[in-house]
Amino acid sequence: MKKSVGGKSAYLQIGFWRHKDGSIHITASGVPGFHVAVNEDGTKPNGHPTLFARLDRCLKESEPAKKKAPRKDASQTALSIVEQVTGGKLKA
Repeated sequence: MKKSVGGKSAYLQIGFWRHKDGSIHITASGVPGFHVAVNEDGTKPNGHPTLFARLDRCLKESEPAKKKAPRKDASQTALSIVEQVTGGKLKA
C-alpha cells in the first residue's frame, strides 16, 4: 500500500473476480484481512450497484475475445454444395 504525497489518499493493488454465486470478491495485496464481496442488489448488506457495475464491466472487458469460425464467402459455399452433390467429381 502506498500513500499519496499529501497523505490523504492510499493506493492499493487489488484483485477481483466473480464468485459462482454472482457476487464479485475483492482482495488487496499486502493488506491482511482485506477481502470483501459486493453484489448488485442495493438492499443487501454487501449490495453496491454502482461499484458492482463498474467491476463487472472490467471483468467482461478483460475476458479473452471469443473466436468466430471463419465465414465462407458465397463462391466457397456454392463450390462446397456442388462437390457434395457430385461426390467431389466436377467436370470441366
